[in-house]
Amino acid sequence: MMDLSGAAPVADIHVLPGEIFFGSAPARLTTLLGSCVSAVLWHPARHLGGMCHYVLPTGRRATRGKPGMYADAAIRSLLADVLRAGTLPADYRVSLLGGGRMFPDNRRAHVPEVGERNVTAGAALLHAHGFLIHAHHTGGEGHRHVSFDLSTGVVDVRFEPRSTVAHCAARRAPGGLQA
Repeated sequence: MMDLSGAAPVADIHVLPGEIFFGSAPARLTTLLGSCVSAVLWHPARHLGGMCHYVLPTGRRATRGKPGMYADAAIRSLLADVLRAGTLPADYRVSLLGGGRMFPDNRRAHVPEVGERNVTAGAALLHAHGFLIHAHHTGGEGHRHVSFDLSTGVVDVRFEPRSTVAHCAARRAPGGLQA
């Protein structure tokens, strides 16, 4: 079917762990988060923004082409993109997403899980760099499917509780899914 509307096609971009995207509309960014966290930025007047998908709060290891593996590097990278665009952090609507508890049965007393540490680090870093968090969907036992439309600023989060994941895993057999 031919599109006669004249509208620019929407680019679908999947942001993988350790990746960062910053650009302008039309684009739809998607990701899947467990204990990882995404900071989503949107500039309402200019319809530009970005998303990072970091795995750990901080680190010193080489990331082999994945500049956003750690929260500190990912947030600094987004800040650099914001400033290169001639905008300021306070101009953006920011969502902080993810940080689920993926293995709650393995929790040691008084030791925060990686998801919780990721959320805490991301919130502190965003605040320290002048970003204001307008929305968040964090924690819980499960994972999230995230979609962000740079044209509208709409962030859609679908949360899959751990019980759903455990139920699906329980139905699996060595030869595949059982009916």
